[in-house]
This record gives sequence, structure tokens and C-alpha cells, in this order.
Amino acid sequence: LAANPVAHWRLNETGNSATNPPAYDYAGGLAGRYESAALNGFNSIVGPQPTDWTGFESNNHALQSTANTDQSWVTVPALNLNTNTVTLTLWLNPNGSQGFSTPGLFVTRHGSTTAAGIAYQVSDQIGYNWNDDPATWQFQSSLVAPANQWSFVALVIEPTQATLYLYNTNGLASANNLVPHANVAWDGTARIGNDENNVNRTFDGIIDEVAVFNYAFTPEQVLSLYNAALSVTLNIQKVGLNAVLDWPKGTLLEANDVAGPWTTNNTTSPYTARPTAAKKFYRVQVP
Repeated sequence: LAANPVAHWRLNETGNSATNPPAYDYAGGLAGRYESAALNGFNSIVGPQPTDWTGFESNNHALQSTANTDQSWVTVPALNLNTNTVTLTLWLNPNGSQGFSTPGLFVTRHGSTTAAGIAYQVSDQIGYNWNDDPATWQFQSSLVAPANQWSFVALVIEPTQATLYLYNTNGLASANNLVPHANVAWDGTARIGNDENNVNRTFDGIIDEVAVFNYAFTPEQVLSLYNAALSVTLNIQKVGLNAVLDWPKGTLLEANDVAGPWTTNNTTSPYTARPTAAKKFYRVQVP
């Protein structure tokens, strides 16, 4: 929310989707709708949670859409962006390979916009469509989200390029498409978990935390948003003459001055130290 999104659907609801409950937008008030075959917190669908993702709450839920299943997605209102400078972000957890399908993750095909959004490409690559330009939907990123694992995906559209990001505990990767991008109105409804081109293009997996920003993120901003999910607290307590440190994940760094230089301490948590320098500083680095 500190990054000022236009819309942010947390998909954390627990209402029975069979009754079409709202999917709340926590930024712009553009409440969406769970369609009748979608699964969510009512069905105990789990989003990113601790201990793997300590930046999320322990009861975080998510949307599950199902391959080839009609009405198993969330429909959201028009964004009315009218821009070629935008950032789309979401979390996804595929059930497995999407096969020959190229399902939508967050796509609009309504209003005056022919097509735009994040979708799969061939061979399970994360791809995108912008203004239904073949130079965008044919772009092959080589970014493949691992099955049964949470990944963070971002699409940054700029007038002369687009950048796709795929971040997870396996590493950080991106792909750049250096082609012009026209203004897109996005003045019609969109679907989370499906590309309206065909019910066969329904994502088979879980999606969470869909957000839209009306400006282009820098690589540093993308990384910062991902790292927020990896929030780590380093606890230090004095036990006699020792300092006992513990942390949930990451690599321990230490320095004799807060400005560094910082060196890596390859120990594991918990770690007992007896510093001999006049000052000692510790921090934890996460991927």
C-alpha cells in the first residue's frame, strides 16, 4: 500500500464463492466478484504464509482457479488506466505444468482494450499481452514458475519496453522485451485466473495479492516489494557475557561499524557470540 497502487486485491476473503461474494480492493475501492466455481478461504485455500513468507499473516488465504473449469476465477471492474506506463504484480503457485494451455493470470479483453495483462506463454513461460500486439504476446521470456511453490511475478510496461520479473526462493530472474508499447485504456472488466479468450485458458493453481500501479517500477522497487514478503526479525539477547542471536532465514552478516565493511558469518541460527571488539553490529541478508 505504501507504493500507492491503483488497485490491490488481496484475495483473502472467506465467503462462499457459490454465492459470488466480493473480492475487495484495498486501494481503489474496485471490488471484484468471486465466480461460483472459484475456491478461496472458505475452501481453506492458503496463500503465502510464515514460516516461508514471514511478511504475510499466518491466516493469509488466496484464490484457486481450476483448469478447464468455467466460472473458477475472479472478475474485477475496469481500471481505466489509459496509459503505457504501468506495473502489474501478483503471487502464483501452479499446481503443475499448464500443458498446451496458455492460461491468463490477470487479463482484460473488454471495453476498447482488445487484450492486455499477464498470462502464460508456450512451455509454461510467464508472458504478457499488451494491446494484442503480437510482439508482446509472442515474446518468450524463458521464465518458468516452479510447480507447487510460491513465486512473485511483476510486469512493468514502459513506452519503449516491458520487463517481466519472476522471483522465488530459487532465485531472482527477469526478461526484457525492447518493443514500443501503446496506451491501453483497460476500460472493461478483467479476470484473475483466466484469459477470457477461452475457458480452456483458465489457470490451474493459486493466485494471491494482485496489484496494479499507474507508474513503472524500477528493479529496486520490484525487489523491495518481494523482500517485504521475506521480512526477517533478528533477535539478540544477552546471556551472561555472550550474545545469542536467532533469525528465521537468511545469512548472518557482521561488522565492527554500522557503515561496514560487512562480512558473512556462515553460522546457522541460533548463534552464540562473545564479541571482543568495542562495537559489533549484526544484520541478516535474504535473497
